Amino acid sequence: MTTQQLNPQLKQLTSEFSTQDRLSLVLTLLQQARSKLVQDFLEESPEIYAPSFRYERNEEMLQLAREKYVVSWLNSHWELLENLLTTQFSDMTQCNVFKEEFAKAFLELLRKFGVQIQHPQNSEFFALLLRKKAQTLEEILKISDKSEQQFEKLKYSDEREKALFNREMNRLLDQT
Repeated sequence: MTTQQLNPQLKQLTSEFSTQDRLSLVLTLLQQARSKLVQDFLEESPEIYAPSFRYERNEEMLQLAREKYVVSWLNSHWELLENLLTTQFSDMTQCNVFKEEFAKAFLELLRKFGVQIQHPQNSEFFALLLRKKAQTLEEILKISDKSEQQFEKLKYSDEREKALFNREMNRLLDQT
């Protein structure tokens, strides 16, 4: 989601930076990320629903796929913030103040997910960890998919060898 897709109020809010304006902007960013979450469910996004079918017999992988989506969604908050900061803020002081306001709100959001971070200064580091975790979960899911494919190939090979063996046995028995 780009900043052009964000609420038109953003451009207005970034020109004046009272505490109320910053909080309003933070809430707008949070609302945009929440809207994306709701939209993904309503539009039956394959990112959410495909793993339910792909991993229906593998509860661990299903849980990892769900966790990957949540981590990616949490990470999207920081992507929205970075887009906003690069396109709307020119004053670094205001930018840092806004980042701090956003970090406080983001930490509160994380607390709702059971993550405890005490200091807002750690929030950017945590955002980096979120990105890395999403990448790691994606890699684990890819490895699992590849393992499943290899297992299916082994099953096919086993069935083929059994069928060929049975054919040969039947042929030899018919010759006698």
